[in-house]
Amino acid sequence: MNEREIITAALRWHNARNHRLLVGAQKRRADELDAFTGLYLQVQTSRQLTHAKRVEQAALRILAKACKEHRGHLEMVEDADLVIEGRFIEIEMSAQSIQGENDD
Repeated sequence: MNEREIITAALRWHNARNHRLLVGAQKRRADELDAFTGLYLQVQTSRQLTHAKRVEQAALRILAKACKEHRGHLEMVEDADLVIEGRFIEIEMSAQSIQGENDD
């Protein structure tokens, strides 16, 4: 795999992860509703969350495979930079999600 395929795999995983996090937030909101009125919404969001988790796991497997195949061609410094960038993205996303929950 070349760099372009790895970047594509990483972006697909990142998109799938963000979607799963959004669906998870919707499920938590649905779980807070009254049991009778929110039942349909709870079932729907549970199904969506299950599907989102499967899509995320599939994207993660593809990314792991791409990284494993390309591992020998990367230097350790590049690996550290990628990990640090990934952590910064996660921190920014969690801050945005917390801010979005506070706005609601």
